[in-house]
Amino acid sequence: MKKPQRICNLTIFALVLFFIVSNTRGQNIRIDDEKTSMTFTGAVSEEIEPSAVAVIGNGKYLLVADDKTQNLFVVEAETGKIIKPLTVPGFQIDKPKWEAMANDGEFFYLIGSHAVKLGEDTPAKTAKKLSERSHFFRFRLNGVGGDATAIIIDSALELDVTDSLKKLKLYDSDPNKNKVKIEGLAIRTNAGNKKVLIFGLREPHDLMEVYSAEIPSTPNAGEKLVLNPYFSFEAGKIGIEPFRISSIEYIPKWKGFFILTSTEDGKNLFYGNALWYVSDETLKTSLPTKPITPKIVWLFAVTMKAEGLCILPDATDEKLRLALVYDNDVKDTKQLGRMQFIDLLNLK
Repeated sequence: MKKPQRICNLTIFALVLFFIVSNTRGQNIRIDDEKTSMTFTGAVSEEIEPSAVAVIGNGKYLLVADDKTQNLFVVEAETGKIIKPLTVPGFQIDKPKWEAMANDGEFFYLIGSHAVKLGEDTPAKTAKKLSERSHFFRFRLNGVGGDATAIIIDSALELDVTDSLKKLKLYDSDPNKNKVKIEGLAIRTNAGNKKVLIFGLREPHDLMEVYSAEIPSTPNAGEKLVLNPYFSFEAGKIGIEPFRISSIEYIPKWKGFFILTSTEDGKNLFYGNALWYVSDETLKTSLPTKPITPKIVWLFAVTMKAEGLCILPDATDEKLRLALVYDNDVKDTKQLGRMQFIDLLNLK
């Protein structure tokens, strides 16, 4: 990145930070400790573009998705060391564009972007890319709790959201008509004690759109989930670059969602990231058609792109730790992907 552009970005970021902080009094969540971000280590560390992260077991290891391959990586949380790659059994697509992941304590959920850029390939290749990125899996990990090299993916089951997205006029197998890009996935339990998946849409991006879908207790292969509008919000901009959803996570003990948004222009320049909080109380009185006003918790990392978020175990009502991963588009920017941990306090 050229130095003048970096200075400009930092100046814009500082002005936005001043404006938001001066207009969010009463915020009851604050950063307690911000760890220095670390690069990944291992044989493929310089190629990995981490787009999603989820906790494995007690949090000693994390599962990190790679934006550019079909791989998931078992990563040692303390060091960033890549222990081993994993792939979904029987899944042979090279670049499914994994963009979001969630963990309900028993199963992991992994979804592709369901999107593709136009104009980069022939129409036939573009349509093939979109098809390859339109996959959604639920699976277990076996071998957790012992030697991390023994961890494998088991009981992988493909689910379907394309049918529901088509009915919502968001997804289309014709890339020229397709509107959606999925980059957030979270899970919560509703009042009826049923599991609900939460989908954060990076596009369309006039508003930040979030959808929900109830999961059957024993879904079948190819189970078609029904998505419904859940909530939306306006995240604003840094300069001319809009914030767009890159991850979402539900925190039962804090009774609300953390939402991660990032910025990026057409030249792979980044302008900053934001972490937002949306409480259950806010959602009780909200309507899917009326945008809510979330609380901004943190503006950060002006020169990187935050794409993944997860909550580490042992969260309390007062304190929790988040893991973040940064997909910095290394092949274009030469800036390696990174991982970071932050501690948050809930000042009720």
